[in-house]
Amino acid sequence: MECPPELDTKQLDGFLRRHLDKALQAAAWSLYINAGADRRHGVHPVSGIHRTSGVVLLARSGDWMKIRNGCLYTDLDFASNSALSPSDFITREHAYYFICMGFEALAEQAESGLGSDFEGRDGTRSFQFWRDRLGDLERFMKRWSTTVDVDRLDFLANPEPLRREAEKREGKEAKKKRNFVRRNVR
Repeated sequence: MECPPELDTKQLDGFLRRHLDKALQAAAWSLYINAGADRRHGVHPVSGIHRTSGVVLLARSGDWMKIRNGCLYTDLDFASNSALSPSDFITREHAYYFICMGFEALAEQAESGLGSDFEGRDGTRSFQFWRDRLGDLERFMKRWSTTVDVDRLDFLANPEPLRREAEKREGKEAKKKRNFVRRNVR
């Protein structure tokens, strides 16, 4: 009988700490080609991008981490003897937008199946979970959508800087991978 492979805790710990990679994976898997989410959230009237694409662009460019950290941490500036709290950076629009996108990502992951207990689309637990999360999203949007204007979010109104940053970042990552392969593959 073959022994199971030994758990590489260092690699697992590294994966769990790469929040940007997890955000990009969730955005790409759940929002990139999600026609239902695109219909629910529509297109930005100026830039013409699907509002759901904002998360994908934020993750690809690396700016997602700036917003995430702005939501979670108080920033101290010792030079000016000041503190910046999340409310200095994060607007109601940010909160509303990311809660909506979180519901979308969670529902889409459930629809894909979350393991053997969740397989199937016709009345099984994954389908029910998917429907329940979309119901939660619908109730949330009904309650809060009139209090915010997500079209004010700069990354939706002006996505080009994010696109350029994403291409630059992805180019650097591709170069690193090519160099790694050249050094390690004979």
